[in-house]
Amino acid sequence: MRALTHLLFSIICILVYTKFFDVQNIFLFSGIVLFMTLFVDIDEPNSTIGKLFWIIAKPIKIVLGHRGLLHSFILPVILFLWFYFFRITEIGIAIFLGYTSHLVMDMLTPHGIYPLYPLSWRIRGPIRVGSVGEYFLTLLLAIAIIIRLLV
Repeated sequence: MRALTHLLFSIICILVYTKFFDVQNIFLFSGIVLFMTLFVDIDEPNSTIGKLFWIIAKPIKIVLGHRGLLHSFILPVILFLWFYFFRITEIGIAIFLGYTSHLVMDMLTPHGIYPLYPLSWRIRGPIRVGSVGEYFLTLLLAIAIIIRLLV
């Protein structure tokens, strides 16, 4: 998925989460969620985040490849547990929310993700990156955000 699609879905996740749970600092929480949803693609130098941090994106892609370890549920769980252990739970939740929202969107693509990498089990869907299907999904996400903000 494109960065815009990831960001819009993450905004929906923020809106849903904050409807049910109190957040101490909404700006910090939202910033972390949005950063983490882009961070997952640090293993791709041509991604939005990869272009900003190309100096580390290229070596990460060489070592880990794209959609390997960084595109599994292992890292967000470890990161959440790390922050939970040090009683910085809200930051851990923001990291987990942003990270997993990215993975959920990537599950919708034909390439998919390996949720328990290095196990070969893969989850994938029909929406090609940059296709009409993705543009339609992006439009639906934007409309959902507008409706949620107005209601």
